[in-house]
Amino acid sequence: ELTAEQRLRYNQLHGGYCNEQITFFEKFIAENVLPGLLRAKDAETLRPQLRLFLEEERRHARMFHDLNRLCLPRLYAGGEFYFVEISLGLKLLLRAVTPRPWFFPLFVWLMLALEERAVFLGMDVLRLKATLEPHFVAVQRAHLADEIGHVQWDQEILAVTWGMRKQGFRQLNAALLRAVLREFVITPK
Repeated sequence: ELTAEQRLRYNQLHGGYCNEQITFFEKFIAENVLPGLLRAKDAETLRPQLRLFLEEERRHARMFHDLNRLCLPRLYAGGEFYFVEISLGLKLLLRAVTPRPWFFPLFVWLMLALEERAVFLGMDVLRLKATLEPHFVAVQRAHLADEIGHVQWDQEILAVTWGMRKQGFRQLNAALLRAVLREFVITPK
């Protein structure tokens, strides 16, 4: 029932929100989980991939924020986030738990789920590229190229962080993961 102009604006705002979600997870999850893994002695064989992984995640956060500033300059003149509200309590909680992926592998599972979602989105964007804004397509193309490898690395990380854990530990992390997905990914706000 929206006019063409309203639909366009809605899609622009939704695109900005999706870019913010990616920026949020790159900055507040991957930015802490990956250094936590780099410090762990059990991750010795993964260190070269983890360093590259971290570098790429930092680049992704910059790409999506820069895209938002380019496409929606008024909304992003004051910072990285307009739609995603990050309370001080959440920031402190994430800083406390995400650097401990050996105890909280739910964040590696979350990274895997979101990177699989990013691969799906990137492929969809490329399929529809002729109808979409070129800057958006370029960022999604660059992101997709890295995310395919990230999915594989996440699986390798999970083999180490999840594979050696006991049943009760797994159940706790699975329950926490369900709560995080419900709060930040599944349930519309």
